[in-house]
Amino acid sequence: MKKQKKYSFALKSIKTEQFAMIEDSFKQGEKVMFNNSIGFATDKNTKTIAVFTGFRFEQKNATFLLIEISCYFQLSEEDWNTFSNTDNNTLSVPKDFMRQLLVVTVGTARGVLHNKTENTIFNRFIIPLLDATALIKEDVELEYITE
Repeated sequence: MKKQKKYSFALKSIKTEQFAMIEDSFKQGEKVMFNNSIGFATDKNTKTIAVFTGFRFEQKNATFLLIEISCYFQLSEEDWNTFSNTDNNTLSVPKDFMRQLLVVTVGTARGVLHNKTENTIFNRFIIPLLDATALIKEDVELEYITE
């Protein structure tokens, strides 16, 4: 079995990008659909990778519960330099490491959703376990964002 490399990073911040509970769009007993989205960005100046996750619970194409969370991870100088490709101004991040960051972000979104829906009719809706291997199938190449 191949040993996975360990990378040095820190979770620097968490942001709730969007959150909505729309009680009028929810009908008890109707089929619920679940949709998710993921995205990534990077900031060369702070050596940070941002992971964005979005989750929607819907009935008949009407969203009744929405949450979007971002987590910002600061990499060590050594790992940033390992991933950095100065020739084309990108960061090439190994898929196993990106999966790890995604799992942390999804877990964070799950906790924020629970907290925001506590003592409401929507607290029973939980973000399911997601297969990060199926969502990130290859290394991720990110263009630098600098401000």
